[in-house]
Amino acid sequence: MRNQRWLLAAALTLPFAPAAAQAAPPPPPPRFAKCADLQAKFPHGVARPEAVDVVRGVAKPATKFTVHPVLYLANRHLDRDRDGVACEKR
Repeated sequence: MRNQRWLLAAALTLPFAPAAAQAAPPPPPPRFAKCADLQAKFPHGVARPEAVDVVRGVAKPATKFTVHPVLYLANRHLDRDRDGVACEKR
């Protein structure tokens, strides 16, 4: 019984894991200034999930864009037609 009390007291006094051992937050997604910069890395643009490219006339919608919700939110200022696909290109 005496040893059990000592173990319990020792366990309660142990320090928790240091702050350096905790996982660091992921880096923020890149924010591009213009579509040419974004398309250099993502040739067909980026989109939020379930987004569909809106087109007019006989043009076919883009379908090969990268679906990445966090990256889209960081670059939604580049989505001019507000269809959920930024810098879309066929």
